[in-house]
Amino acid sequence: MKKINERYSVARNTSNLKSVPKTTFSASDVLGAAGMARQVREDTAAMILWEVNFKGKAQAKMELVDILSKQLAFHMLRNRSQGDSRKIAIEVVSWWLYGTCKPCGGLGYEQISGAPTLSARVCKSCRGTKKVPLPRTPAHDWLHDRLSLLQSIAGGRVMRKISAGLSDFS
Repeated sequence: MKKINERYSVARNTSNLKSVPKTTFSASDVLGAAGMARQVREDTAAMILWEVNFKGKAQAKMELVDILSKQLAFHMLRNRSQGDSRKIAIEVVSWWLYGTCKPCGGLGYEQISGAPTLSARVCKSCRGTKKVPLPRTPAHDWLHDRLSLLQSIAGGRVMRKISAGLSDFS
């Protein structure tokens, strides 16, 4: 079974939005569920992150940075941390979206030149993580964890909206 983010990505790029009776995972079902999930006010950041991951619009990215920088500023104030919450939010969101390791192409292993396969050697640049390093401060770590949580919230919301339609066909 495909993950919901894969279904959403396919639905965003399809040219066929025909609604098929007695289905819950057609492209129109998935897009409709994502739209309805976004209307819930709590954790709006989760659905904005979902939108940024799959649409990549600059306006949504800046909206996400604004929300996350406010949440981070509150967290930093509560924990008496120092730093520019907006700058950190921009760094973490940029890393989240574009932090793929360039030398290995995000594969985690060194490529063998002229060969279609990878070597057994872990990439020296990323040490097999497939991403460039993210600065290691408590604020960066907190925001990274927050983004992971938001992504799981968004996927769960979309899945709940889709599964609500399943009861009609039981």
